[in-house]
Amino acid sequence: MTLRVVRSDDSLEVDGREAPATFDALYAEHHDLVFKIGLRYGGGRTQWAEDLTHDVFVRVFDKPEVLEGVTNVAAWLYRTATNACLNRLQRERFVRSTPIRWLLTNKAPAPRDPEGLGIASQRLRQLMVEVGRLPPKQQACFFMYYVDDKTQAEIAEVLGVTTSYVCKLLTRTKRRLRAFEGEAS
Repeated sequence: MTLRVVRSDDSLEVDGREAPATFDALYAEHHDLVFKIGLRYGGGRTQWAEDLTHDVFVRVFDKPEVLEGVTNVAAWLYRTATNACLNRLQRERFVRSTPIRWLLTNKAPAPRDPEGLGIASQRLRQLMVEVGRLPPKQQACFFMYYVDDKTQAEIAEVLGVTTSYVCKLLTRTKRRLRAFEGEAS
């Protein structure tokens, strides 16, 4: 099945036949997928996830030809959202660096106050902070493998790398998180 977007009325065609889907239907069907990816990579920040979701679907709306020949729209959106998250995280990490903050005269984000939370939620938060310190591709592998239950082959396809590289990234991630757990205990 091949998807073709016709711009005149924002309708979709499948194998040359008009499908009952419109851009609105595409958005309605896949909004939650893209939003959840954004929420996960954005560390639970709802506005961050909403902005990411908006950016992904604006790209599809502005350039519907990006979907030409796509056979699995959900997989394409998953990959596009993941790549958008990785790009945004890299930009944020760059902007948060001390020299750039100084140049832009931005203040460092205030740490969240863990007071009043239980030990379990505090450790989980610390672990998520540690995951946030991972390089972007390692973060992507971590979330796709442990949260989304993707196989290493599926992760490799989404990230455009080899399966052995995904295995290597997951091994590095496990080693780093185990070392962190040892320090936190």
